[in-house]
Amino acid sequence: MNTSKRLILLYLIDSLIKNFEGRFINLFAPDIVHLFSEAYSVADFETRINLFKLYYSWKFFFDSKILSELNAKYDLDEMKRKIQETHPDIIERYDKFNWEQEQKRLLIANQEKSRAEDDNTGNNLNIGNPSGNVLLHKNPIVNTNTNMNMK
Repeated sequence: MNTSKRLILLYLIDSLIKNFEGRFINLFAPDIVHLFSEAYSVADFETRINLFKLYYSWKFFFDSKILSELNAKYDLDEMKRKIQETHPDIIERYDKFNWEQEQKRLLIANQEKSRAEDDNTGNNLNIGNPSGNVLLHKNPIVNTNTNMNMK
């Protein structure tokens, strides 16, 4: 398989893990180092930049052990330094994406904590029939879909 096809495959995986969080991460995690390695080892510098962008955006998706293994294998910290010298806007954009992902996760964690506290204190509104089958929380979950196409 040539480099462009490998890159396309990794873009597809990237899209699946980011748009369907939790459903595909465990499916791809066991093979992602191998798939990434196959593409990175034969890629030219510009393609490696694209591969680095994928790697750099996976901070909140794949386990840190996987990312550490990729970093150790290909010295991606050095690649980041090179990209900062030639394309500083790329690093800024992906730092912003990672910050947004972190904020999204913190918001969800806080909402879940609030819901658990509401459930423990009876801070729910019973709507509907007298049996109370339909519950509405006073603090609705905010839509945090940040479907960003980072390619």
